[in-house]
Amino acid sequence: MRALEPRVTEIVTSRIDAMLATGGEADLVSAFALPVPSLVICELLGVPYADRAEFQRVTDVLSFDTPPERFRARMDEFADYLRGLITRKRARPGDDLLSRLIAQNGVSDVEVVNIARLLLVAGHHTTTNMFSLGTFALLHDPGQVDHLREHPDQIAAAVEELLRYLSIIQLSIVRVTTEPVELGGIQVPAGTTVVIAQAEVNRDPTHWADRPGELHLDRPHAPHLAFGHGVHQCIGQQLARVEMSIGFTQLFTRLPGLRLAVPASRIPLRTDTGIYGVDSLPIAWDAA
Repeated sequence: MRALEPRVTEIVTSRIDAMLATGGEADLVSAFALPVPSLVICELLGVPYADRAEFQRVTDVLSFDTPPERFRARMDEFADYLRGLITRKRARPGDDLLSRLIAQNGVSDVEVVNIARLLLVAGHHTTTNMFSLGTFALLHDPGQVDHLREHPDQIAAAVEELLRYLSIIQLSIVRVTTEPVELGGIQVPAGTTVVIAQAEVNRDPTHWADRPGELHLDRPHAPHLAFGHGVHQCIGQQLARVEMSIGFTQLFTRLPGLRLAVPASRIPLRTDTGIYGVDSLPIAWDAA
């Protein structure tokens, strides 16, 4: 992931440049939050530059809340593209994840396709919604924006606090009890499915004594469940951290006077899906 940082920086810089070229307003979701993770996944998988527009077209609806029929159709189209890309990489491998997977003995093309699809679905719209909802949360509290601008060296801690505070995936940690256990005074029999409410755990006052329901970018770091727990943690968490650290830093340093372009009450929140976020985020800044 550290090796990807220069390329992620280039991608973020190019998207900010494009936003600045349009004047002083944009929809952060379509102009930045969607294309940045998509282009980073392209870089990770080794998608040729000439294919990237088509890649983004095929994958723009691949999220957990897309209607099943449309999701399956696009996923099949994406799998077809990947099979063709795998054939090309067998002939001319590169320094990318697909080429490395193909080179592993015992890894079939079907497995490579499925790994790539998992990376895309799990690592695309999650980061998209962290960018958009994180920016919304920060703009709602100017003091936090000032802190981020005054302490850019603390961006890593700020990202962890945003991950904890927002908890955009609400119910993805599922475990099964292997023996009877007592939880909160309730007896849970062995073999019971237990679903963890991450947002509740990430704001547990016994773990975060100082106003856990508020966003504080200078909060001392403590473990959170945004990426899961134990051996079943998100395999893309370090990539997400790299993207957010670079993305939020440039958003709040290169767009002077960044603010919402509409009242906060008009921002369309996505509250009925597996990943919490916003459908659009109209923003404005002080144009040069």
